[in-house]
Amino acid sequence: LITNKVNGFVGADQGVYSIHLGQKSPLKIPAFNKVNVISLAYNENSDELVVGSHNKIYRYVHGKLYFFDVPGLIDGPPVAMVFDHSDNLWIGNDICVNIQFSDFTFKRVDGSHGLPYPNITSIGITEKGSVLIGTKKGLIRYSGEVNRDGPLNGDWNYYYGPRYLPYVKANNEQIITSIATNSKSNTETALAVTPNGLSYFVYEMWTLEKKAAHYQSMMSPRHDRFGLVCGCTLKKFGDLSSFQLHDCDNDGLWTSIYLASQSFRYAVTKDKSVKAEVWKRFEAMKFLNDVTGIKGLMARSVLKQTSIPNYGTWHKSSVFPGWIWKGDTSSDEVSGHMNVYPIVYKLLAESSEEKNQAKELIQNIMTYIIENGFYLIDVTGNRTSWGVWAPEFLNQNSEWYAERGVNSNQILSWILAAQSVLGDKKIFTDAWNYLVDQENYDINIINLKITDPEDVNFSDDELSFIPYLTYIFNNGKTLKDKWSTSINRTWRYVREVKSPLWNFIFGAYLNNPKGEEFDISGAIWTLQKWPLSQIDWPVNNTHRHDVTTSRDLTRKNRHQINELLPYNELNMYRWNSNPFKSDGGSGTSECDPSAWLLPYWMGRYYGYISPPQ
Repeated sequence: LITNKVNGFVGADQGVYSIHLGQKSPLKIPAFNKVNVISLAYNENSDELVVGSHNKIYRYVHGKLYFFDVPGLIDGPPVAMVFDHSDNLWIGNDICVNIQFSDFTFKRVDGSHGLPYPNITSIGITEKGSVLIGTKKGLIRYSGEVNRDGPLNGDWNYYYGPRYLPYVKANNEQIITSIATNSKSNTETALAVTPNGLSYFVYEMWTLEKKAAHYQSMMSPRHDRFGLVCGCTLKKFGDLSSFQLHDCDNDGLWTSIYLASQSFRYAVTKDKSVKAEVWKRFEAMKFLNDVTGIKGLMARSVLKQTSIPNYGTWHKSSVFPGWIWKGDTSSDEVSGHMNVYPIVYKLLAESSEEKNQAKELIQNIMTYIIENGFYLIDVTGNRTSWGVWAPEFLNQNSEWYAERGVNSNQILSWILAAQSVLGDKKIFTDAWNYLVDQENYDINIINLKITDPEDVNFSDDELSFIPYLTYIFNNGKTLKDKWSTSINRTWRYVREVKSPLWNFIFGAYLNNPKGEEFDISGAIWTLQKWPLSQIDWPVNNTHRHDVTTSRDLTRKNRHQINELLPYNELNMYRWNSNPFKSDGGSGTSECDPSAWLLPYWMGRYYGYISPPQ
């Protein structure tokens, strides 16, 4: 143990020794004669030495010795101890952390108080006052006040898994054997030692704008395939230099989310370089429409004919020789296309030529769907599996109960978007009157969120809120009572995930820039906690003591937890995923950062996030 007032103390199986600079041999401290020492702590402020043994801790201050028994007030042998900046003594053991205050009273800290995991091996304190706790499964950081009663409500962080610590597949327990901090640094830093190597932690304060720039730097070349946006695979575990581009099922949806984010960004910044970069993404989405040779039918994805596709049904393009395109396009894709084209038309396109391209795509898609009886008809002449908005399915087929409200919301919002951009054309008016007046789609949207705990579909949340944005951005007044009931009800159920995208869409509906009626603090928290790395790192939270397992399984019959953990401790990178799943990830892919960029730039556009001063 190294200190400032003396050079250090050494604990041994027969006592404690002090070492001074220039001293030929260590001096044994008589007060601890024959004590089998397992841990030491020293308080610079009070010149107090604390010694831990298997059955006691000893506090030696101003020549007086006090002791406290193990177990009892201290749950187990004190394997590590440290004083925090308020002179509280943190005592780590296999079972929990015990904190002893300056008046010698104790507080027990376990999972119910916020401690993610026990089995403690080491404890350290940073220059900024954060407590670092090494365990047999990862590193914990606590920053905040230490109150005597109740949980510790400061900021708990848990660093476990290869996102944070050296990883060897044959030995992935990731035991923290020791912790070192730099007391002379202006930046909060820490070094964690594991059997597999070292992890160096640097804690910096970033603005959200800086974080946006960090994510923006990922987009090219790893998420740019013919202008389309998708994740990439990694040939080597966690190695970004080994990335490979590939086709995705939802190239159109993921590209639309990024394109929307950059359209809002351009509206905020008016940076011409932003438009130049993102316009090629619009052109890539346009190509998804053109390559099929059928006006109004977009491809899921495209490839050069010489490439080998992943899976699915592929067709040779009849209008672009040398290209193949993926069919059986879903409502996911149409939701992305029909959401982003009006945004492009109003925020990104400036010349008549640019605006006309967006208008034509909206016209073609909506005309095609309406004229085909509210189905998306594939090149085969049959409807696609999920391109269905027709009353025959939504109102008359009980097996489509989950899509009834979701898809009604989609088609109604798209009709309003088309009218907003193209005008009140008869085809759109007739379609609206039929679906609302005769088929009661306005009633369908009210209860669109399915709430059966074992049938919660997070993908449907995305396919509900994106059309909500379409409605809000293009109209926001027609059938306001029905849509108001719908979005208020849906948001109440999804509020717990603290999604900045759902919150800012709801905020845009409320037209409340102060965020008083929605969870703006939760939205900002998620933007702050979203992981800097978008690699699909393996994550396992099943062993944690600060969460409880839900009695309800997921739709895929997997276990999930009840509590929402910080997003940088989860395996989640898109808003169609379940943030309560307890494990997942492979380390062999990287997701694009659009799920963060869209709510950030929406927040800037609607005034929920201020630019840095």
